[in-house]
Amino acid sequence: MTPQSYCLDQVSRWDRARGLALRYAPVAAREPGMAVLAFNLELAKVLPLVSEPALADIRFMWWQEALDELATGQEGRNHPVVQALASAQRPLLWQHLTGLLDGWRSVSRQQQLGTWSELNSNLEATHGRLAAALLSLGGGGDPQHPLSKDYAFSMAYARAWGYASLRQAVLEQGDLSLMPLAHQVASSGDGGTSRDQVLQAAEVLGAQGAQAFQELQGLWPALSPQGQGLMASAHLIPARLRDVERAQALAAWTLFKGHWRSKFAGL
Repeated sequence: MTPQSYCLDQVSRWDRARGLALRYAPVAAREPGMAVLAFNLELAKVLPLVSEPALADIRFMWWQEALDELATGQEGRNHPVVQALASAQRPLLWQHLTGLLDGWRSVSRQQQLGTWSELNSNLEATHGRLAAALLSLGGGGDPQHPLSKDYAFSMAYARAWGYASLRQAVLEQGDLSLMPLAHQVASSGDGGTSRDQVLQAAEVLGAQGAQAFQELQGLWPALSPQGQGLMASAHLIPARLRDVERAQALAAWTLFKGHWRSKFAGL
């Protein structure tokens, strides 16, 4: 299995929606984009695999050293994701991937989120930096600069995608520990978690995500055609936020596909 095939396999298993959406990215950015998504998955898998933060730090340090070696032109380590990234040279990519790694490292050191603000910070440090890394493949400005429109889009995307993902996880697992502590205290009752509490939590997450998605829609036209292709997964967020909007979201996605094919097919 080639490094690119390994990345495709991992993304197809664990981040299928974003992987499929990359089909609308510029051709030259598709394989690098898949490598970035696979790198993000490797970082996300660290937390479930370790029993304490010190062990997570060891794994994150391995990835940091691997990035440093690639950034200085050294031969990549014998790992398929590292090998795939080695062939995805872009001027700002290493900076963004280091930021993404720092975001996951920060999340690994937190035991419990107390407030919605802390949750937003975590989403921006992970999903936001992933979006910035993908946008950097489009060859535009620096998506990590706080004054850039790409930066604003990345942070709004982080909140919208993150809340949508948390909503799905709460509904599927019935685990309110995924919510900030402030919400858990406010909604606590006698006994275990009830179905009503789970539905209430999902409703709150859906409302937060919908607000972020409205912001995202306003920022979408400012993205370059290349950036829009790289971030096509944004059009899947409404379906992930509220099941009742699935038909509307799929209709919007169909329109987007037709628009993209007709206007940007040559990219």
